[in-house]
This record gives sequence, structure tokens and C-alpha cells, in this order.
Amino acid sequence: MFSKERLEEDLNITRPAPDGQTIRPKILDEYVGQTKIKENLRVFLEATKNRNESL
Repeated sequence: MFSKERLEEDLNITRPAPDGQTIRPKILDEYVGQTKIKENLRVFLEATKNRNESL
């Protein structure tokens, strides 16, 4: 089982920071590094969007 403190820490990760910024990137351009992977994801996402399918 997880401790109460650990669960509270996990919940705080997903909350926005006081200045309005979030921890997780919302768009691919906000991810740092892994250029090849980001390019592949862009291709996959664009293809599924064009076919009106889910990824």
C-alpha cells in the first residue's frame, strides 16, 4: 500500500503550478530531446487525424 504522504505527492504532480504552468507538456514542441521519437509521433498523430481514427 502507498502511504498517505506518497499519494498526496502524486496528486500534487498533476495540479497546475501557482503561476498557471503545468508540469506535463501539452504539445510535442514542449518536450525536450528525443527528436526522432517526436517526429514519429507527429506522423502517427497526423495520419490518424486524417483518417478520423484514434491512435
